[in-house]
Amino acid sequence: MNVGSRRSGRRRSVLSEINVTPLVDVMLVLLIIFMVTVPAIQQWLAVTLPKSTVGQAEIQEGVVVTITRDGIVQIDQESVSFADFQARFTAARARIGDRPVFLRADEQVPYGRVVEIVGKIKAAGVNRLGLVEEIVTGGSKGR
Repeated sequence: MNVGSRRSGRRRSVLSEINVTPLVDVMLVLLIIFMVTVPAIQQWLAVTLPKSTVGQAEIQEGVVVTITRDGIVQIDQESVSFADFQARFTAARARIGDRPVFLRADEQVPYGRVVEIVGKIKAAGVNRLGLVEEIVTGGSKGR
């Protein structure tokens, strides 16, 4: 027999509410972790982009093809040889669907090589191709 509960005259009830404060704390910590790690996930090759004074749309959701000054070609995060680019990109075209393609080429890459890659991308049926450049702001002019 529980004598203490009879003296007070009250019965203890079960607390059935959820304490939201720890949940909010955990969610904020997870949000901060994702905000810090997502930009680090996109590992770019070191490419010195050509400079322009005219603004252009930034890279959005799409496929990024990168050409380095050393001749390394990447489709998103996958390195491919220049000779195999056409076949690999055509195979990737089925996977990417109608998403736009963005071409990042180092400014030291010969113009002819860039044109060859653009031709291979267009031959795969891509209609939306963007060239990525570094925007120069202020009074400085491009080359």
